[in-house]
Amino acid sequence: MVEMRKIKRKLSEVEAYELISKAKEITISMYDIEKAEPYAVIVNPIYFDKNIYIHCAKEGQKIDILKKNNNVCITSIIKSDIIENKYTTAYESVVISSHATFIENKEEKVAILNKLCEIFTPSNNSEMNQKIIISAVDNTTIIKFPIESISAKANR
Repeated sequence: MVEMRKIKRKLSEVEAYELISKAKEITISMYDIEKAEPYAVIVNPIYFDKNIYIHCAKEGQKIDILKKNNNVCITSIIKSDIIENKYTTAYESVVISSHATFIENKEEKVAILNKLCEIFTPSNNSEMNQKIIISAVDNTTIIKFPIESISAKANR
């Protein structure tokens, strides 16, 4: 990654990982080599063990692009508040370089879907979540993005 211009806003790697663990939405930017154009999609991430995971349907534009070129840039704005009287924004953001890996192992897919349920449906009981996971796992794609580099900055 290129060195940050406003270095005083750069956060440590530890802080960067802390921020990405809080992200509720991320933008995955990729490049469609057939159309010679960029493509980006906003998704709900699952973060653990220095990897980001997403779930999606078995087909679609994102999957088509990633199967041909799996390099991605992932960004997330964790916090953003306009400070009108100072003509600025208070923010926390993360930028990640990675590549897509499709998870095929059913047990691993179930484990990721369990994590998804823990994060996004914490009030559901585990029995209800298990029924939904078992009924959906074969029709769900899980994509893993190992974090190759991460940087974060903030204006607090």
